[in-house]
Amino acid sequence: MNSEWKTRKTLIQRAKNPSDEEAWHEFVSFYKMFIYYLLHRMNVTIEDMDDLVQEILVTLWRKLNYYKSEEAKFRTWLSTVIRNTTLTFLKRQGAYKAKKDKLQYDIKLSGTFSEPEMDRIVEREWKNYITNLAMQRLKKVFAGNALAAFQSGIDGLSAEKAAQNLGISVDSIYTLRGRVKKRFIREIKFLMNELEF
Repeated sequence: MNSEWKTRKTLIQRAKNPSDEEAWHEFVSFYKMFIYYLLHRMNVTIEDMDDLVQEILVTLWRKLNYYKSEEAKFRTWLSTVIRNTTLTFLKRQGAYKAKKDKLQYDIKLSGTFSEPEMDRIVEREWKNYITNLAMQRLKKVFAGNALAAFQSGIDGLSAEKAAQNLGISVDSIYTLRGRVKKRFIREIKFLMNELEF
């Protein structure tokens, strides 16, 4: 296994130790972008985004010791912490009613997000997050025409048009797309295996 990707279970166990600053910084560097993705999807304003992310990270730091993998997937637990901290933040801002209208999903009278809708949002954003991580990893392996050929396929460009744009043969486009796609699938499987526990 690549040393860059230590198992997340191990990382979470280490991050539970308040004196292991290295583990906490690695935890933050990994999950912070996912938090931003979710908050953006929840239509949190840019003005509130950084403060809310910091508050969520502090809450995670305080509550990480309470996470038990046998009770829920980490992603589920994380999304619950994000949802509840966001609601508390908005209520405390004194603008709960105005900001509530900006959120894209139903809120129950009890003041919590609709769990099925939140689950759908988390699932969609998690897949986007994994896909983006896989693409970042591809950029470390492939360069130039290989990535451009693969991206052109994602963008729906025909092999002929991509070949014309890149100045290479149609056969080369198919070869490059196939090679990068194979690695992309491998990266997705690796990341899902590493992160979805």
